[in-house]
Amino acid sequence: MSLPQPTTFAPPQPTPRTNVLSIVAIIAGFMAPIAGIITGHMALRQIARSGEEGRALALTGLIAGYVLTGLSLIFFAVWLTMMISIVGMSLAGRP
Repeated sequence: MSLPQPTTFAPPQPTPRTNVLSIVAIIAGFMAPIAGIITGHMALRQIARSGEEGRALALTGLIAGYVLTGLSLIFFAVWLTMMISIVGMSLAGRP
């Protein structure tokens, strides 16, 4: 009769940490796009160096930051063109 073998358990694997700047990047990408762009680039650099998780969050913050910044610039250009046009028409009507 043989004795039962003792059961061995593998030690729990540590869960990889999510980069804090990548979380900041995704939030800032929608709230303050320029900050999202800056923190997104910083987070990607840190993730490449440390191997932390959060690359998708950083990329999403970057993309949102660039898209919203571009849309803001387009909106400002259209608004400025309209204001110049309105002022030009009002000045042209004066004798």
